[in-house]
Order: sequence, then C-alpha cells, then structure tokens
Amino acid sequence: MKKSLLALAVASAAFVATSVSATPVYNKDGTSLDIGGRIEALWLSGGAHKVKGANGDSTVRNRARLNITGRTQINSAVAGYGFAEWQSQNVGDSKGETGSFVSRDQYVGLDFGRYGKVQAGRYEDPFQYASDVTDHFEEYGCMALVGDERNSGKLSYMYSGYGFDGFVTAQFAEDNYDSDVLGTTNVNGGFSAYAGYTTPTVGFGPISIRVAYKYLDGQNDEGALVAWDNEKTWAAGLSWGTFKKGLYLAVDYTYDKVQFTSDATEDLKTKAFESIISYGFDSGVVLSTGYQVRKTEQGAIDGTGKLWQANVAYNINPNFRVWAEANIDASSDDGYSRTPAKEDGDGENVFAIGARYTF
Repeated sequence: MKKSLLALAVASAAFVATSVSATPVYNKDGTSLDIGGRIEALWLSGGAHKVKGANGDSTVRNRARLNITGRTQINSAVAGYGFAEWQSQNVGDSKGETGSFVSRDQYVGLDFGRYGKVQAGRYEDPFQYASDVTDHFEEYGCMALVGDERNSGKLSYMYSGYGFDGFVTAQFAEDNYDSDVLGTTNVNGGFSAYAGYTTPTVGFGPISIRVAYKYLDGQNDEGALVAWDNEKTWAAGLSWGTFKKGLYLAVDYTYDKVQFTSDATEDLKTKAFESIISYGFDSGVVLSTGYQVRKTEQGAIDGTGKLWQANVAYNINPNFRVWAEANIDASSDDGYSRTPAKEDGDGENVFAIGARYTF
C-alpha cells in the first residue's frame, strides 16, 4: 500500500514541528490510517538538563513519541483528516514522565484541495512558521525564537499553492496557556497570520521569504496567573537552499512586546535573531553551525543572551539518524545566557550526542 499523503502534507502544512514518518496500517476506499513515531537516546553533558528544567547531571536521556494519522475522502472535493501525537520521556529522573504519555498535537481538519484547509485543535501556532527556517538543530534548536509553543483552542485556515503559503489562526480562551515570554498564563483570545513565498531554484536552491504577526489578549479575571493586558509579536524569516541538500543559509528575526495591566509595570520587550549555515552531503552527513541572540528589556532591566551552535549529523538511512551537538555561550550578560548558568553567572557550555530511530 502507498503511504497516505497526510503523513507528508499535514506534516509540512499543518504545523507539526517535528518530522513525521508513518507506516500505513489501513488504506481502502479513500480512508487511511497510519501509525508512526520515534525512539531516541541522548547523552547530555553536565548542566545541559538545566535548560530543560531538570537536574544538572551528565546522563543519558530517553524519549519516545507515538502518533496516528487518519484521512477519509468525504466526496470528490473534500477530505477529512485527524492527527494526534503523544510523548514520554526521561530527563534525568526515572520517575519523571516515563510511563505516561503527554499530549503534543491533537487536531482534526477538512482538506479542500487547491482551496486550502481548515483545522482545529492543539498544535504549534502557524506564526512559528515565519521563523522556523533556522529550526534545524537537534536538542536546542531555536533557543532565541519567540512563539513556538504548542497550545489548545486553535482554529486555522491554511493555503498553499503557486509558491505562496498563507495561514490565519484564531486563538480562543485558554487557561494554562504556554507562553515562551510569560510562562504559564491565561489568555482571553487572539489571532495570528502568516504569509510566505518560495521561489523556484535560484543558484543552489529556492529562496523562501516569510512574515508573521500574532496578537494575544490577557485573561485577567479573578485568579489570573499573570496580570498582563496584551502581547504582540512580529516575525520575519529568510532562507536560501534546501536543508540537508547542499548549501543552506537562513536567518530570522522576532520582536515581542507585552503590555501589563498596571501602569507602574514597564512593557516587556524581547528581540531575537537567529542564523544558520548548513551543508548536506549526498552521503547523508549534514554539517551545521549557527548564532543566536536574544535581548530582553523592561525598564531598567536590560540583558542579552548569545549562543553559538554546531551540529554534525549522519542520516544512515531514512529511519536511523545519529548526531553530535555543541552549544557554546557567546559572552552572554549574567542571568541571560541561552545555556545553563554557572555559579558565577556566566553561561555554561553544553554538549549532546544522540541516536534516533523513526518508524
């Protein structure tokens, strides 16, 4: 049986951040069901786990994901689809999350072919797709990026054709919304929009230009977690080439501003820049390096985190990948390092070696 188109189309156009590989288990009369996932083991140097909120020991971490995709042809013009993915992982504590699956993505949608798709549920906001041109490192990709969290309560329309991509999303009220800038908070609603254009091959590859905007309204009723009024985020991304296939260059920039309910609280502003240079060989070896800067301002508070990254990966075959990654603090201000902080406040360099099997 052929692979369901959903395993490829939805992965790129429906906000699944990680690559999706799936094995067909049913495909008959226009209805298909695929099961996929990944299992990986990763050695992390001492201190690396602090980035993930766990202990600072050097250890081997394990993680597994399981996903299911379904698609059914409703009529000649419309197809329905659904996707769900769960994750279980160990981050230096054997009790941790191991033994229970945590939801990553859960959504359903209608595919109208050349007229686009409508989708609702939990997934990464399409805003993130303006900036993910640099999201090609393994464990600590997009450390400076703002706005790449998964949240529920979304309804989106997406279009892709003739080199153009467009997404519009409505965010409905949600408690415990995961915000990169505000942490866990409550939102009353919001929206986001994304537009992009990818040219045919120019020189060594296509050129992709992407822009996005996101607005969130704070839910400041009784018991609100953070007393904020609104959050506005702008983003732009530019890439040249195809990642893993020869030379690839990309940069992105995001600007985020949070206004608070109290006039006595200054606006919180975050500016982030990321870049990557990569080369993918026919053998499956991919070499990548990048630089990231994230500046935070709030009244008298002003600090900048800087990070150099390097990654060597080898795709042995489509199912098995190994890699080594280094994350080097680049003279960040005390307390603003994008790597874990040492006792003296400076950034601590961290390293990782991993292997992943995808099915």
